[in-house]
Amino acid sequence: MLPETVIRLDRVVAPATIDDEVARDIGDIGELAESFFKTTLQMACLADEERFRQVNDRWIDSLGWSREELLSRPFISFVHPDDLRATSDAVGRLQQGEDIVEFENRYQTADGGWLNLIWNARIEPDTGLIMATARDVTKARAHEVERLRLHRVLESLAELQTSYISRGLSRAWWETAISRLIEVTGSTFGFVGRVLEDDQGAPYLHTLAITNIAWNTWSQNMFDEYADTGLEFRNLDTLFGYTLRTGERLLSDDPASDPRAGGLPEGHPPLETYAGIPLTSGEGMVGMVGLANRTGGFDAAVMEEIEPILVLLSQTVAQSLASEEVERAEAEAGRLEKRLQEVERSGDGERLLMKTTQEVLDQTSISGSFGVVDSAIREILPPAKVALYLSDFDQPNQMSLKLTGGRLTDVVGGESEWFDRERCRALVEGRVHVSRPGLELGSCSHVVASNYATVCTPLVAGDEEFGLLTVSIASQMDLEGMDPLVRFREVTDRLSALSTALAQVASRERLVARSLVDHLTGLPNRAAFEQFGERLITARGPEARPFGLILFDLDGFKLINDSLGHQVGDKVLVAGAEAAKSALRPEDMVSRIGGDEFGALIPHCQAPQLKHAAERVREAIAEVDLDVGADAEARASVGALLIGESAVTWEQVFESADKAMYDAKSEGGDRVVVA
Repeated sequence: MLPETVIRLDRVVAPATIDDEVARDIGDIGELAESFFKTTLQMACLADEERFRQVNDRWIDSLGWSREELLSRPFISFVHPDDLRATSDAVGRLQQGEDIVEFENRYQTADGGWLNLIWNARIEPDTGLIMATARDVTKARAHEVERLRLHRVLESLAELQTSYISRGLSRAWWETAISRLIEVTGSTFGFVGRVLEDDQGAPYLHTLAITNIAWNTWSQNMFDEYADTGLEFRNLDTLFGYTLRTGERLLSDDPASDPRAGGLPEGHPPLETYAGIPLTSGEGMVGMVGLANRTGGFDAAVMEEIEPILVLLSQTVAQSLASEEVERAEAEAGRLEKRLQEVERSGDGERLLMKTTQEVLDQTSISGSFGVVDSAIREILPPAKVALYLSDFDQPNQMSLKLTGGRLTDVVGGESEWFDRERCRALVEGRVHVSRPGLELGSCSHVVASNYATVCTPLVAGDEEFGLLTVSIASQMDLEGMDPLVRFREVTDRLSALSTALAQVASRERLVARSLVDHLTGLPNRAAFEQFGERLITARGPEARPFGLILFDLDGFKLINDSLGHQVGDKVLVAGAEAAKSALRPEDMVSRIGGDEFGALIPHCQAPQLKHAAERVREAIAEVDLDVGADAEARASVGALLIGESAVTWEQVFESADKAMYDAKSEGGDRVVVA
């Protein structure tokens, strides 16, 4: 039986009788309410033990109910069922004499939604009425949930990246990947696999990792037999077969009745919900992920949440680092080891090359690895000019000069800063090539014509080409009297080993970089934005200069998306991203946070600069010519925040800037609000 001080939740009783004197003078309650309501801008009310006696206008504005509805029903009827006990306990504590009671619950809105409210309540001694204020924290709670989800994704991404960098790919790596996807989404089981083609060109799925859902002895034996090599699925008349055939994502909340389903083996656990997700690269679909039995089903929000992990998996599969490609890489490593063993037998000098190659692989960045290579080449040819060209994954046919002599952007005199790969015979032929302009035919057209000789070595790992390593000498005198053939044989032998290791480092670095880019706009994604923001926060101190945080989203974007279609919506997002980036400095980071929300981090700025930067972003987006064949305009609501020396967390500054952006939108949009 409930204590007498607790409101019964299973029935509605008649309004409690208040003090007779108060009942005779309703005007006193009105005066009390008017005086109380003037002291706060929050939702405020007077209530007896069961009903509201007076509420201020914020209640009507926030919940959407009329004043008559709020006053006529027991207030407990508005409370979420899961919060009834906590609410009645709070009222009981007031009745037992506690001065001020603070608690949280959820109140139903007129449109069927729920607001999270934090209450502060006390009993007015003269009237016996409850005086309470309520603060709407719905948005903050939603942000907490989103931050927790993002934290889980970032943790998973960091674990996979760290594991890949330290140990490379393995069956265990893929099992970790699918386990993290299942954990983040709340699914029950799933798989990740590579899409291959049979001799007739028909696609089939080769699993890299799959949840053990064996339902009998036969299925357990099958799982055990193929645990290391992976299962193959060739029946395309299934839900996952639909994704294999079409390359399209499939989200189903009722797989049993889905017309695309082909049934399940007898005894297989039932599918309650299912998501088939293609993994794509520039070449099309290269793999897929399947997830099943998530409570509440799968939707676009879930897919957006796990997008960074999907990008990482897409790029990994696309680089042919699945099981058969791992075997190829191991064979290549075996050939490299054999080559190094042969070099080792040639003497002490060659044994040093093995150590140097390992030093290249041990570096954590491409610049560090290049520095090791540069030093190794200069040991045998001091006057050499060593240069590293890398291809961009968006422009693979263009070689861009990245490093020279171990120093960033120190351009070698006369060397091209970029050139098309067709101009290099080494890249076209896939082997080391020595050019001696003016002395023999067949020189690469990108080399400096006045140089005596240039050695070009392709950087290739697996099936992917990452760039080119060049070693040049300007004059025959640089050979110090040695036979050119002997000296260049030494250089090419050393480059053969070092370039393979350098390509592996480039592959590793590119894989990490790809996972931090938004695939639609090309901007850094939320994961990259969070990492940069955390670094700026960590660098706070007496000597640190303030930095700015800008958040903005596109006004009316949902209407454009719904009325004109997602293709037009994507075009608006890309145009907005380009406009915002052009309005800021090169050192400022502009990122797509998600959906139509973007952010910018402005290092080393003061309050006036931040205000001007935010206004430039707003103006730049307003001036975008969408050219979508319809009467559509781009506008943005912009929130900005300056972060100084005070100790804050990234979550705190992000929430403050987000509130400023929300205020800008609430005030009509197309404006800037500085927190």
